[in-house]
Parts: sequence; structure tokens; C-alpha cells
Amino acid sequence: MRRNKVYAKMIPFYVLTAIILAVMLTVFNGMQSTGQTDGIHEFGYKTYVVSSGETLWSIAEENLSEDFPTCSSYIEEVMRVNSMQTAAIYPGDLIAIPVKNTEKVADME
Repeated sequence: MRRNKVYAKMIPFYVLTAIILAVMLTVFNGMQSTGQTDGIHEFGYKTYVVSSGETLWSIAEENLSEDFPTCSSYIEEVMRVNSMQTAAIYPGDLIAIPVKNTEKVADME
């Protein structure tokens, strides 16, 4: 009999926890589907073929955005996503570069 009273006291706690989780999941899912992420900029990647005379710096200068306001931050992301140890690139290299989501983004395979 005493055991039933303990369980009965815990029911409101479990119900409240379930309601809070449901609300949080609904709000988070709504933020993702509408793109409202409070200052988190979204970008994708596209495959880029390096041309003769290009450097990561020159590619960065052409693609600066609010996601990467400096050439250094852009280069760091390119090096990270391509697992590069140095910034050396050569004509014909295929690299993934960050682009705004408003641009067409190629599938990375």
C-alpha cells in the first residue's frame, strides 16, 4: 500500500518531464525547419577545381561572407574540411569550399 503512494507522488513529476521534453523538441524542430537559428549562419560546400595561379588566399577573397569574415577563417575551414596539413594547392586539385546556402551546393561524394 505504501509503495503505491510513492508511485502516485512521482506521476506528476514524470508527466511534467514528458511535457517539457515534448515542448523542447517541438520548438527545436520548428527552429530548424524555418531556418531560425539565432545567429548561426548556415552554409554548404561545393566541389571546386583549382586553376593555375590560384591560392587558398585568392579563393578565400572571392568567397568571403558573414560566415567567414576573414580570409584566414575561410582558409582554416577549407583546410579542416579537406583534411589538409598545409595550404598548398595545385592546378587540377579538387577541394570542397564553403558556400552560402543560397548558392547551388554540389553533393559531396
